[in-house]
Amino acid sequence: MPIAINGNVNGTQIWIPDHHWWDYPSLWPLPKRPEDGQLDWERLFPHQRNVVRRFSSILRTLWGLPPALPPVPYQPFGTPSPQGWVMPLRMGSQAYLQIGGMHCGGFIRSHHPVRGTGTFALLIDFGGGYPWFVLRADGRPWHDNPRANHTRVASVQVNVLAWQATTKRVLPDSTIDIIPQTLPTWVRTIYPERNRDDSSLYGTLESLPAPVEERIEVQDVPVWWKGLHNQLWKHFLRPDPQKPESLPYGANSIEEENAFQCITQYGHLVKDWTEPYEPNPRLAARFKEQD
Repeated sequence: MPIAINGNVNGTQIWIPDHHWWDYPSLWPLPKRPEDGQLDWERLFPHQRNVVRRFSSILRTLWGLPPALPPVPYQPFGTPSPQGWVMPLRMGSQAYLQIGGMHCGGFIRSHHPVRGTGTFALLIDFGGGYPWFVLRADGRPWHDNPRANHTRVASVQVNVLAWQATTKRVLPDSTIDIIPQTLPTWVRTIYPERNRDDSSLYGTLESLPAPVEERIEVQDVPVWWKGLHNQLWKHFLRPDPQKPESLPYGANSIEEENAFQCITQYGHLVKDWTEPYEPNPRLAARFKEQD
């Protein structure tokens, strides 16, 4: 039987470790614990739990795994899991950056590979003025892949090196250079609504554990995301013939519709995971025309 190494089977990405299919807050704002990156089941309605369990089980079979869901240990509020806090990195995530003694609130606009470093910077936009680039101060990359939606960190506030862009118009996904003099400071995207809390109230790990290669035996199955546009919905949705007004693709509830949209977006992320990370050619051409 094939072996999935970090979700990759013989060069084809099937899933992404530590990235969940339901984790798309703009599509389905489910309560999530940044302490371990799992859903807060106590704050889910019963019908939401049922949809998550059913869709998760079906997706596992499409990955070539047993349908039974693995147990998720309880994680108390304010205490990180042994693997660390889960820090949002996705575009649009709310972020606070300390600049000149002020807590400046903005959002992550894009990710940018830094030339010659093997890592990428976050570009944080505050709405006014030029945006700021931020890199981890400990020299570790935010993640091995610039498409990542989140990463693991030891504390809710992360020490970073920051520098301000020289223009408001920064081409998304473009490669940048780090400047010689950067500002040592911190950034926070975990519990941004609690940004004025004393960060010492939250648990901290002395260090993050070394990454462990995930090796899982799987069944030899078709690549599930290749049917994103016309076949995938048939695995998850069962239109009710008594309800001709069913939601798109036959979803019988708004929760099913939201869940399937998340599955679709996750499929696109998995499909693109191993592709080169570079600016969209059409967007790059538009930027060049406007320069």
